[in-house]
Amino acid sequence: MKRFLISVSALLLMLSVVGCNQAPATEEVKRIDGEKSVNATENDTRTEEKVEKTEEKKDFQFPIQTDKGEIKLAIRMPLDEVIGLIGEPSDSFEAPSCASDIKDTVYDYDHYEIWFSSYPDGDILTSITFKDDIPATEEGLSIGSSKEKMEELYGTDYEVMGKEFIYRAGGMSLHFQITNNQVSYVSYNIDLD
Repeated sequence: MKRFLISVSALLLMLSVVGCNQAPATEEVKRIDGEKSVNATENDTRTEEKVEKTEEKKDFQFPIQTDKGEIKLAIRMPLDEVIGLIGEPSDSFEAPSCASDIKDTVYDYDHYEIWFSSYPDGDILTSITFKDDIPATEEGLSIGSSKEKMEELYGTDYEVMGKEFIYRAGGMSLHFQITNNQVSYVSYNIDLD
């Protein structure tokens, strides 16, 4: 029995020594409030470090000047809401959808086209395409702007497909085609995931 107690005591002593020599187990919990990152560990020591506040772009909006003032269109807005804001188009026509077998309707305005797709819940805005250099994005880019201005306004976190530079945010994408270092095409589009 005495030998058993000595063996158990020795085993407990070894475990406590090994446990003391190991680095304390830490489970890092981070809370980022835009100003500080607070790290809490298992042994309740806390460290704080300044973190850079990043603003996540929710979506891209297209500003339009109307007789009621400036309004902003966003992808996925319902058809009746858009028409209520900007008025009836000068022309409209149906087009086959490139995304699926749903129906697309194109509404033609002086300087841009607006595409709506029919879904079971109703027609929603799926694309806005600039027709000339009159309209500009909310950030100030239009057809004829330089590639450098595009990168200054939107950054370099884009995908490149041929001549198109694609920025993604909030289930949509903003496409710029660059020809001879100038924006030659601008289109807001829905991203179908």
